[in-house]
Amino acid sequence: MVRPRSILVGLAVVALLATSGCAQVLGFRDWLDVRGHKARLENSQKKYVRLLRWGEYGSAAYLVSEDLREEWLEEVKGFSEVRFADYDVIDTDINELQTEAEILVKYEAYHLARLVTYGWSERQVWKRDITTGAWTVTPDLEKLRSALVVMAPSQAAR
Repeated sequence: MVRPRSILVGLAVVALLATSGCAQVLGFRDWLDVRGHKARLENSQKKYVRLLRWGEYGSAAYLVSEDLREEWLEEVKGFSEVRFADYDVIDTDINELQTEAEILVKYEAYHLARLVTYGWSERQVWKRDITTGAWTVTPDLEKLRSALVVMAPSQAAR
């Protein structure tokens, strides 16, 4: 038989771990995401890379930071003949307040005319709008340009 005192002691220990930061070390960080910010980040990031993978750049643009959106749309025009073969999320680092995150993503893609796979990594910076809860990405445009130059040099020169 479980005694009420044992339950209270257990709850006190869990509360102490949560407030002391030990929850992150012990792997309970996700339990503390009661508002779902981390889950929304993961969903937004997956949606972004999936849209890239299927060439749905117009839809992906809504997940790009507003101040970079137009420039990003210009850059991805060069990717019309590029197909993303795969992607992998290597690392995710989200700040304590869950308002900003850095995500390291590895892409593999090829140009239709060359059929040679090229891989590169991108460190994406994601920020959460504290009013709406929506996450947007600040992609590394220089990495995007470099990837296009390697895969389709003549197309990148346009």
